[in-house]
Amino acid sequence: MRASIAALIAAICLSNVSARADNLTAPSERIINGAQVDIETQRSRGLVTVNGGCSGTMLTHKWLITADHCITTNGQIGGPPTPFANLAVTATWSTTTARPTQYVRFSGTPNNLDIALVELGGIDLGGPVRALPALDTGALVTTADVLKYGQGFSFFARRDPGPPPLDIPSGGAGTYRQAIFAASDIVANSYRLQTNGNNQVGAAGDSGGSDWMLRAGQEPLMVGIQSSCNRTGCLAGQICNATDPWTWATGISRCTSGRVSPIRNDIIRAACDQKANRLRPPTLLIPRWRCVPRSIQSMQVVDLLLLTDR
Repeated sequence: MRASIAALIAAICLSNVSARADNLTAPSERIINGAQVDIETQRSRGLVTVNGGCSGTMLTHKWLITADHCITTNGQIGGPPTPFANLAVTATWSTTTARPTQYVRFSGTPNNLDIALVELGGIDLGGPVRALPALDTGALVTTADVLKYGQGFSFFARRDPGPPPLDIPSGGAGTYRQAIFAASDIVANSYRLQTNGNNQVGAAGDSGGSDWMLRAGQEPLMVGIQSSCNRTGCLAGQICNATDPWTWATGISRCTSGRVSPIRNDIIRAACDQKANRLRPPTLLIPRWRCVPRSIQSMQVVDLLLLTDR
């Protein structure tokens, strides 16, 4: 079932180098994030950009899920939270910039996960009415296809021989892409996605992006949120360190994601504000938990609205 995803040719635009460099394209074997995701799919999946450089996914029109380190001031798991006024949430399918009013973090004991929920304020991104996505209960297996979304780097750093020789940094971030992987090293709180047969792999900027297990005849199951990647090389003559590990990276072998299954119930409870909404359990027609406004008495009307938006 694992489909081949066509390589995307990425243009490299560098303002501080020659016109020759402006017209260079990265070789196809360096595309590390797969096929570009169209805007309508981004909208329907709720794919957003968090804090300018991380990926995220809307759970409802008010709540999104991302990596915990994406909402911190130092980029570290469990680090100091970014003030609400300083954290922007944007999307290609919305002209609005939203700000958070609440964080729900799972980086501490007992979860120790690089996952956080972000509640948006009075101004949200709009978009479709959203029922909560199907969340993994522990079904992830190594034989399943896992679809990854992320808007991180799409090509690694490389040296163009010229003349004259020119070092090209990693780039292409800011455009959502997708690729299919197989999970490995599955444990209670995490799993890994290794470089696939098309030489695609997650990258910096995909942090906070969602992974979905594909199921025949059923909607995809959200299984995890990308946390970190393992760099395998640095362009000769350049520096890759803790302060800037990715600008000159030449390879990534695998990325690690935190599993949502251990905190599934916490996600459902947090994303459905109990003061304003009530939880509606799955049914045969809509096999997902939904947040239903308490002011709405007719459940049939809500069901029809959510069903047509699936």
